[in-house]
This record gives sequence, structure tokens and C-alpha cells, in this order.
Amino acid sequence: VKKDEGNVKRTVLKSVVGTLDLSIRYLLQGENFPGERVNPPLFGCINRRGPNRYGYIANLCVAKSARRQGIASNMLYFAVESAKSNGKINQASVNKKHENFLLI
Repeated sequence: VKKDEGNVKRTVLKSVVGTLDLSIRYLLQGENFPGERVNPPLFGCINRRGPNRYGYIANLCVAKSARRQGIASNMLYFAVESAKSNGKINQASVNKKHENFLLI
């Protein structure tokens, strides 16, 4: 468990009840955020540092027996905090299924 915020309590379970994929990616030329296109400048350069990096979270799943206990929310929190501290990102994108309204 990493940094706790004041009076927020985070529980660590002794078994695996969920998983997710986290990757640090780079924005494409002309993107401000994944999939959001803007008019690119006439000339540009590829910059692999700073604001061109973002965290991408996908495939978040929690066992049926462990759902509705805040586990997915905690997993998202830790994934974003990890990406911020280790990946030096300022933005994160979460991929979710259209029919899964309880994810976020």
C-alpha cells in the first residue's frame, strides 16, 4: 500500500479478486488526448517526454463474489497514482465496455 490520504483507509486483501492492465503510452502527432484530434501544426517534432505521455487502463475485472465493495475503485485509484508517480503522466484514459455501467 502506498501513500494514504489523511483519514482514507485502504484495505489489502490476501487473495486476488481483480486485475487490470496499465500501460504508459504516447500521444500521436495532432492528439491532445487519445482519439481527440486537433489540427496539427505544419511542422512538428516527436517528443517522448512530458505532456505527450498518458496512462491507459483497460481490462479491469473483479470476481463476482467481491463486487460492490469498492475494490474496482481502489484498483483504479492505485493504478492512476502509480502511473502518476512512476510514469510521470498528467492524464489517464480508461477503457470500459459500453454495457458495464457500474465500472466508473
